[in-house]
Amino acid sequence: MRKTFGLLLAIALSAAPLLAKAQPAPPEGWTLGLGAALISGKAYDGSDARQTNLFPNVSIGYQNKFFLSVRGAEYTFRPVEGLSIKPRISYSRGRSDDGEGSLFMIAGEDTDHIQGLGDTDPGFVLGGSVEYAILFLQLEGSFSEYLAADGGREASVGAKLRGRVMSLGPPIFWNFGPSVTFFDETRAQTLYSVTPAQSARSGLPVFEAEGGVFETAMSGALVLPTSQRSRLITTITRSEISDDFADSPVVTDRLSTSFNLIWAISFDFADLRL
Repeated sequence: MRKTFGLLLAIALSAAPLLAKAQPAPPEGWTLGLGAALISGKAYDGSDARQTNLFPNVSIGYQNKFFLSVRGAEYTFRPVEGLSIKPRISYSRGRSDDGEGSLFMIAGEDTDHIQGLGDTDPGFVLGGSVEYAILFLQLEGSFSEYLAADGGREASVGAKLRGRVMSLGPPIFWNFGPSVTFFDETRAQTLYSVTPAQSARSGLPVFEAEGGVFETAMSGALVLPTSQRSRLITTITRSEISDDFADSPVVTDRLSTSFNLIWAISFDFADLRL
């Protein structure tokens, strides 16, 4: 599944502050988060094969500022009201050309469409995001630098309407809005170009991808309290790969709908002491 672990990290880290906001008061010390994440989407961006994975979800947080999961870490600076700056480090496993699902796949199918293209390199990813919220609107942008030799850069910008429903008891948080993702030339060529050598191995026609707008998307999220300590987070995204990238023979379906469901419970470290 394309960016499965990166997506899991993003969801885990973005869910952590939502969980904290849903608590009666922000945590004052260290917290431990446990749960599970159901992630359903394409085998890779542009594939027509779907895969569904069920991952364990473990994270550690500190004062609603620092968050650490098995795939990366993020720290939040809030210099002024409404503005959040979040540097992040994570790890990408790269893309395998065998099309097989992960060990955590519970449904779906493998794909052999990109066999012969070769694996992309795993490596660390440096980046972060900037968010500015005013009233019911949140503006956001993110940037990722893949440190692997064939890595490249990726960026996105978006806007979301956000709010909460108070009439049903505990507050239910929601947000939705559009976003645009950009690839630089290195990232584009790594994932969507087909060289003559790759063409000979895979049977796909030669294609040279260029950097630019990769995809547009509309996404939404909902955070539902299930107890004083636990929450259910759901996200759904509908995306479309741009014309330039859709011409790549790597792409067999430019439209994608992904669905994610996370159940998480948090504990204060003080409560875990014997």
